[in-house]
Amino acid sequence: AGTPTIISSRRNLGHWHGPIHIALLKYLQKHISYYLANSRAVIAKTIEKESARPQQMHLVYNGLELERFARITSELRDQQRTEWKIADSELLVGSVANLRDVKNLDLLVMAAATLKNDFPNLKWVIVGDGPDRERLTSLLAQHGLADRFLLPGRAVDVIAQFFGGAGEG
Repeated sequence: AGTPTIISSRRNLGHWHGPIHIALLKYLQKHISYYLANSRAVIAKTIEKESARPQQMHLVYNGLELERFARITSELRDQQRTEWKIADSELLVGSVANLRDVKNLDLLVMAAATLKNDFPNLKWVIVGDGPDRERLTSLLAQHGLADRFLLPGRAVDVIAQFFGGAGEG
């Protein structure tokens, strides 16, 4: 109809937005037709920090291509567990995240510390890398969890990297 529509995306809680960035986002808001956000928390934070109108906000969750995960066979799973030295009798809890304060991986470590005595067969893996790697490693050592956690590093495509060709296509 000749009317421009401008859609703005919000995909995080804006932890990196300083006062100047917030002021700019508020200024640009008059040109925004709709906001797409990937969680209810992001919607709430955008309304709170940027004074966006609730009726402009639309929720679209991040998606996963589940069929890629369905291609992980028992053999591929067993192969990865062997590579990581995880026995069949051990339970594995995993996370894929940037190693940054905003990801609150300390909470995962605290959960592991709470569970370690009651669940001696529980292991953890955090796939990712970032500026908090050294601090996270120190925290694991401090809680006696270094032998319970695997930190295999960054993965651009977790399925392809850890399960071979299962993620391709």
